[in-house]
Amino acid sequence: MYLNILKRDLRRKKTMNCIILLFVMLSTMFFSSSVNNILSVIGGLDRYLDMAGMTGQVALIMEQNGEEPFADVLRENDKVRSFRRETILQITPDQVFCEGTEFTTEVQQLFLSSVDTMAVNCYDLSNERITEVEPGTVLMTGFLAKRLNADAGDTVQIKVSGETVSLKMAGICKDAVVGAEIVNCPRLILSSSDFERYYASDRIRENCRAGLYLIDTDNQTAAALFSVTAGCVYHVDRSTIKMSYLPDTLTAGIVMVVSLFLILISFVVLRFTIGFTIAEEFREIGVMKALGLRSSSVRLLYLVKYFGIAVIGALIGLAASFPFGSLLMESAGKSMVLGNDRPVLSGIICTAVNIGVVALFSWRCTAQIKKLTPIDAVRSGQTGERFRRHSSLSLGKSRIGTAGFLSLNNIVSAPKQSAILITVFTLCTLLVMVLSNMAATFVGKEIISVCSLTESDLFLKLKSYQEEIPKGNMTVSEVNRAVEAILAENGMPAKVYTEAAYNTAVSFGDHFESVRFLQCTDTQMTDYIYSAGTPPQYENEIVLTYTAAEKIGADIGDTVHIKMNGMEKDFIIAALTDSMSNLGMTGRFYPSLDLPVSAFQWTDSLQVVFDDHPDDGVIQARKAELKQLFDTEEVYTAEEYVEVVVGAGDTITGVKNLTLIVSLLIIILMTVLLERSFISKERTEIALMKAVGFRNRSVVGIHVLRFVMIAAVSVLLAAAVSAPATRLIMRPVYQALGSVRTFIVSIDSRENFIVLPLAVLTAVVCSAAVTALYTGSVKASDTAAIE
Repeated sequence: MYLNILKRDLRRKKTMNCIILLFVMLSTMFFSSSVNNILSVIGGLDRYLDMAGMTGQVALIMEQNGEEPFADVLRENDKVRSFRRETILQITPDQVFCEGTEFTTEVQQLFLSSVDTMAVNCYDLSNERITEVEPGTVLMTGFLAKRLNADAGDTVQIKVSGETVSLKMAGICKDAVVGAEIVNCPRLILSSSDFERYYASDRIRENCRAGLYLIDTDNQTAAALFSVTAGCVYHVDRSTIKMSYLPDTLTAGIVMVVSLFLILISFVVLRFTIGFTIAEEFREIGVMKALGLRSSSVRLLYLVKYFGIAVIGALIGLAASFPFGSLLMESAGKSMVLGNDRPVLSGIICTAVNIGVVALFSWRCTAQIKKLTPIDAVRSGQTGERFRRHSSLSLGKSRIGTAGFLSLNNIVSAPKQSAILITVFTLCTLLVMVLSNMAATFVGKEIISVCSLTESDLFLKLKSYQEEIPKGNMTVSEVNRAVEAILAENGMPAKVYTEAAYNTAVSFGDHFESVRFLQCTDTQMTDYIYSAGTPPQYENEIVLTYTAAEKIGADIGDTVHIKMNGMEKDFIIAALTDSMSNLGMTGRFYPSLDLPVSAFQWTDSLQVVFDDHPDDGVIQARKAELKQLFDTEEVYTAEEYVEVVVGAGDTITGVKNLTLIVSLLIIILMTVLLERSFISKERTEIALMKAVGFRNRSVVGIHVLRFVMIAAVSVLLAAAVSAPATRLIMRPVYQALGSVRTFIVSIDSRENFIVLPLAVLTAVVCSAAVTALYTGSVKASDTAAIE
């Protein structure tokens, strides 16, 4: 008997059952894939770094005249347990060509390595360690291959100091130390013979030789070592290397949030469906109780049905989660060795959790079966006469017309089912709006302040000028003045200034940390934004980020000791600031403070502020003019440069587009589900409307207008809470990116208030209109029907 009842119910409610199946499938697919990806990235990073041989610290030291002074320093230091050194050649992007096309992008520098002398263990796409490269071929990191648009078999030319070598692209390598896109320093691996062709040139060896060091020591020792080392381009510790893979972790985290939203929506849909089914099947339930079945037996019948749907949907979702997760992590798989050894087990656990929660939720939702009695079957589901008004609306007082009144009256008369639909539509729209706001934030100029920069019209990289600074041929101010003169000669008078980075060691009491200090000689300290304290007014005052201050245990007003090449001084902390630069380990010197050139690391892009305050259109035109004037592609607007610095905008935009598709699918499914439910429930009312003269198109219009009203309310609610919801979600993202206490959120007004609402309304109107055509099967003679 149970089996026959289940068969008939599944056949009779195919639409509802299929939609519930789809929701369970989607939620399981997202949930399982996101958990797997998070375990693969976070759980596998330490293993990946161990496989690569990454110890406590990594440093890139430029060396001159074939000398290795830093290696001698490491050998003599008792706190350095061990180190490995790799000789590399450092080149610039404009020295690399693919199929004759020049490689011009925001990459700062590239490394040429010999496969026989690498200090880092690199791996191919099959996760096999690279031990050999054929002569005449080259391997490169995935980020570089993407920027070069290079495929296996393409010809890659490398030109250094007049020496040119043409090589065949052999494949992609995974480099744990410099392979992440955010590091921006990709590697090319050559055979030992090809590498020696470059290295044999005295001119190349003197200008491009550097040492990549892997050092096993603690952070305080490393800070002291690097602060007195000339030619230190950069140095990071193991934890910072792990943070360089944040965009990949961010993708998995966002998908996890999406999956939680989907699971919540699935429960809302399940709650509505169960409630509607029980309310519609009052006669069947009453008859079963009259035949002697207990409430628990009837509830078990429904539970078996929804449990079976949950199992089938979850298994399909589990099977789909593996290719879906691989698609999401495709870019990460080209840059790292993913580390989840038991993806099937974690997927099964996620599936079991989803099935269990659905089963428990179904059991809870069927509790209302206890209230139904056999007499309900006799009274057509009614317990007595209704002595209250159906709604507070009056047709006689309405000014919105008959169709508008009936649609609004249906919404007000059934607040629970309307609230369910508003909740689902709001969650779907809100999720996409939040992701849109996150993407807009990470490509918006408002975030410039937490990138340790001031707002500018354009950002310009000129290696021909900026490379003269570390050589001592030009100062930072001289480079700025030279560029200003060129701009003025071409009718674009502007102020040009540059942030210079210095390698320092900061100590306070017993605490010792390495901090990257910035200095701009052509700005005022009042040009920057501070979270606490006051802008420094004297040369012995500095600014620190919250993270840097907390690590050394200092606060505003404390005196810290700073040690650099040839300089040791005490400085007072005048203010604290927010910064994502160097993952929050950043400070700032007073503009006029004289700093040793030997401690200089690099300069940021030249910041250009035009004197005539042009609008966006003029800025874009001047951007194109500067590209021709300086023969470079590295000219960016403020928004574009934020994307270059943060590197998360493209990731979030991709997930946002995927989420938009899924959200619209959910909205369409919900509209179809509820409209079919409404038609089934209101069959008698529809027949009565036709009996009194309503045409089919009028009935369809009333049903569609009901959904349009609900969708409009949902969009307004989502827009109202999108900003605070974005701040709540972005809090951990900001904290992971650096030292940020003031959370900046940019709202994409055009997308949030025009594009997304129109997309939601279009999906609702189309799906409701197509489904509402089913009302044509209802005839005026159906007024006699009970159901």
